[in-house]
This record gives sequence, C-alpha cells and structure tokens, in this order.
Amino acid sequence: LAQGLASSPIFAAKQEAALCKMSRLEFQLPSALNKVAVVGTGVIGAGWAALFCAKGYSVVAYVRSKGSQAKFMKALEEAYTKLVARGLAAGDDPQGYRAVSCVFNLAECVSDADYVQESVVEDLSTKQHVIREIDHFAPPNVIIGSSTSFIPLSLLRAHAKRYPDRVAIAHPSLPQWDAFCEVLGSSGEITAWLAELYGGASGSDGSGITGLGMDVVPMKCEAHGHVFNSLSLSTILVSTSLVRTGVCD
Repeated sequence: LAQGLASSPIFAAKQEAALCKMSRLEFQLPSALNKVAVVGTGVIGAGWAALFCAKGYSVVAYVRSKGSQAKFMKALEEAYTKLVARGLAAGDDPQGYRAVSCVFNLAECVSDADYVQESVVEDLSTKQHVIREIDHFAPPNVIIGSSTSFIPLSLLRAHAKRYPDRVAIAHPSLPQWDAFCEVLGSSGEITAWLAELYGGASGSDGSGITGLGMDVVPMKCEAHGHVFNSLSLSTILVSTSLVRTGVCD
C-alpha cells in the first residue's frame, strides 16, 4: 500500500507542493553581494557583465566554447568602453573589463555566486531550461534575475524545482547605453530588493549591496512585454495608425 501510494500522481503532486512551500519558507534574501554570475553572453549579457564589473563586483560569465568566449570578450570590451565614456566605471580604467572571468561549465559559474543575471536568447523553452539548471546549481538564497523582454514571470519560473520564488525579472534596454531597468519579483519584498540592487543604494562600509545606479521601474504584477515593450508596441501601433489614416507622414 505504501509503495502504491508513493508512486501515485496525486501523492507526488502533494509532495512537490510541500517541497515548494518549504523552499518559500526557507528562502532568505541576500544581505550582501560580491560575486555575480552572468549566464547568456550576447549584447545584453555583455552589457550586464560590464556594468556589474564597473561597479566593483566580481563577475564570472558562462560561455559554451572558445569561439563564444572570443565573441563575448569583444562585446564586453565595447560595452565597458561605453560605460567609461559615460563616467560609470570605477577609476575610469578602460581595461577594467579584463577582471571578468569566463568558465565553460554552468554549475561552476553559479555554484558560489551571490547573484545570477540570466540573458540567454528570448525563447521560452530555452529560458525555462536554463533557469531550471541555474536553480538546481545555485546556492539557496541566490536571486536569479532574467533579462527577458516579453515572457511573464509565472512562465519564466514554471520549471524551477528547488526555489521558484527566487526567479525574477530584471530587464533593461541596453545596460551599456542607458540606465533603464524594470524589475519584478515573486513578492513585493523581492521586487524592492531588486530595485535597491539596480537602483542607487550602496554599502557604506564596503559590504552590503552596491547599486548599479539605474532608473528602475518596479512592477506590481506581470504583463506580457512588461512596461518597456508594452509602451514600445503601443507607440508603434499608434504611430502606424496616424500615418495610415493620413494624420501625418
């Protein structure tokens, strides 16, 4: 009987729900950050790596091959150069980006990180798979911020098995170009924590959380496209309508 009960779908679902509830109860927000893991090393990932590095964080990036590493380092240098030009890099050292390290194993990248910034391709199944892997390997109290442009948070975290509540949205335009960032966590407390990280707060004694100095929009609930792309799509729609109805060229 016990064996049959343990193998039943209802029992398994209840057990998973209990584990999920336990993970929520045990989860605590980090009080200090030192090491940031960057997963996804395209233009946005390189921008995040450059910005976190410029603000004094130890940054490690996950790359899949030597070729990916070479492309990332080139994009990282370009991004860091823009930050130096904007006066956002500590010491204005144009070679400061060289402090960013690369690893070829995802588990190695996130296993001792204090924060994870995910910026892989905007594809639901890909992001769900990568976030599930990050959630599996990252320490329990580490927030996973995703740069997703459109995907709602509930879908983004759907496959995270250990601590789904720590999956969050931290979406910029381009970190190396401007200061916009919209954030949303699974709770108001997490959203406020993200706003502190991406906003202007800083540790006064060299510990705590050093803010990135961005203009942060804390969201209250999820929406397809969040704030930035919802407004962008609305602008495109209205602009197209104005031209097609002859109001303007």
